[in-house]
Amino acid sequence: MPQTIRARLSHPIDAAELSRIWEAHVNLHDGPELLFSVTGSDVAISYPSQATPRGTEKLRRAFEEALRTVDPNVQVEWQEPT
Repeated sequence: MPQTIRARLSHPIDAAELSRIWEAHVNLHDGPELLFSVTGSDVAISYPSQATPRGTEKLRRAFEEALRTVDPNVQVEWQEPT
């Protein structure tokens, strides 16, 4: 079953652009396939692997790194699971 983490970005980036950014990151680094669902600045990131605290933290850091290669000023506020 896919796991989902949620974030709020400092400004909206659509799902297609997030997918493109992530794909470029994965081409240079290793990373899982991600599915993005976007509403305004809120992003839900789904991925197929099992959630572990260490794995989730690594994924969060990789996502932020990927975003900042395109937009160094973007801020990411991670949301607690509900």
